[in-house]
Amino acid sequence: MRNLIFRVLLFFPIIIWGDLRAQALPLEAGQSSWLAGILCGGNLTSSNANTLGGWGHFSLGAKAALAHPSIMGTAVTAKGFSATFRTGVYSGLNLGPAMHGFGSVDLYLEAGGLFANGRISEDAGIWGTGARIGFLRNSIMTPAVSLSVGYHSLGKMALGSVASSQFPVSQKNDLSTLALRVDVSKNFFWFTPGAGIGLNRNSLTHSLDRAEFEVKETESVYYAGVELNFLIFRLGLELGRTGGETFGSLGLRVAN
Repeated sequence: MRNLIFRVLLFFPIIIWGDLRAQALPLEAGQSSWLAGILCGGNLTSSNANTLGGWGHFSLGAKAALAHPSIMGTAVTAKGFSATFRTGVYSGLNLGPAMHGFGSVDLYLEAGGLFANGRISEDAGIWGTGARIGFLRNSIMTPAVSLSVGYHSLGKMALGSVASSQFPVSQKNDLSTLALRVDVSKNFFWFTPGAGIGLNRNSLTHSLDRAEFEVKETESVYYAGVELNFLIFRLGLELGRTGGETFGSLGLRVAN
């Protein structure tokens, strides 16, 4: 009898652990894709592909991002709001007539929050930082071409609860993303269309009460957008896809 009780006590936590893991797996699959779409967007600096042109030049803006993922069959409206500050560091080299800005460098910093179904989630702060390296700056003859790399992170985001066969279990998600982008755009006086491709290396920590599971995924990102230019103001719209999910954003910034 004692041996039977001992075996039950020994295997009970293992059975519960397995039950929780089975409940968690459907949530993990592809979940990092739409979270990264809100967290990073397409263009990491929420702008066109141009670098700013060295010290003394800056850009300050705000954007709202939107995605409509499905979590275990339930439609979720996810919204992100953030502000981005970018400063020029190096203006780059001139390669010839109308070909300048090679090797130019900008640095950026982003901060904000993420909301799901209209409620702010626990510790769901958005922040990110990174750099943009220019290959060409926009001119009469050439488009702007640049490479951006950034690290973006999301605080623990509660997305409701999962009911196991024994107990209701709260579940949270903590996402960090290493992002790489190649952007191209061309200014046509009052509007600037652009597009880009890239990769998101997502690391999602999924917590179910005291149990944690980490999932790493690499997803491609495709996006396109347009900026409308009004003096020093830039109004931007972007649509993109990553991991089978669609995301979009609307932003306004000032640049000198």
